[in-house]
Amino acid sequence: MNKKICALLLSAAMCFCFSACSNNTQKEQSTAVTATTTTQATTSTTVAETTTKETTAKPSTTKTQTTTKATTEATTKKKKVTATKVRKKKKADTVTCTVTVECISLLYHMDKLKEGHEEFVPDDGYIIKDYTYKAKKGYTAYDALKDACKKSDIKLTAKSTSYGTYVSGINNLDEFDCGSQSGWMYSVNGQFPNTSCGNLTVKDKDNIIFEYVCEYQ
Repeated sequence: MNKKICALLLSAAMCFCFSACSNNTQKEQSTAVTATTTTQATTSTTVAETTTKETTAKPSTTKTQTTTKATTEATTKKKKVTATKVRKKKKADTVTCTVTVECISLLYHMDKLKEGHEEFVPDDGYIIKDYTYKAKKGYTAYDALKDACKKSDIKLTAKSTSYGTYVSGINNLDEFDCGSQSGWMYSVNGQFPNTSCGNLTVKDKDNIIFEYVCEYQ
């Protein structure tokens, strides 16, 4: 009788141990599966985050490039506008005039002309005709005459007086060479200024004529 009881108790103990071991194994397997699932979820989350970052970064880069391009274009336009303004300003500061030097009156008074000066009188009476002079605003009629004579290789004689620069000779035709009232006068746009050519500031498109007169009127 005692042997049967012991055998039953032993069988019950073995069953209990087997059940406990089985439960532990299932728990471990469940834990492993859970850990694997968690790892996969974490990896999935990481991949999703990386993809999101890449997607977010691309529009930002594109926006930066677009902004940089727009800034560059704006800067270029400003430079062009500035350059245009500078060119216009320089053009506005430049004045152009024409200079003519003639001694037509001598053609009608050759008999009174100083001997030996006939060779300096051109056949048509024009020593310089319609010479174009361009310079910065503020130059004078004398500046224009001096440049015209220099470029045409014409002798110019002038002197400073209390009234300003006085032109006494052009192309070896000097004052008093054709009488006591002969000499050089100048006009601007058909008008005779009451000031020296060295004091008269030229305006754009002025027509300046220096002429030799035999009789001052």
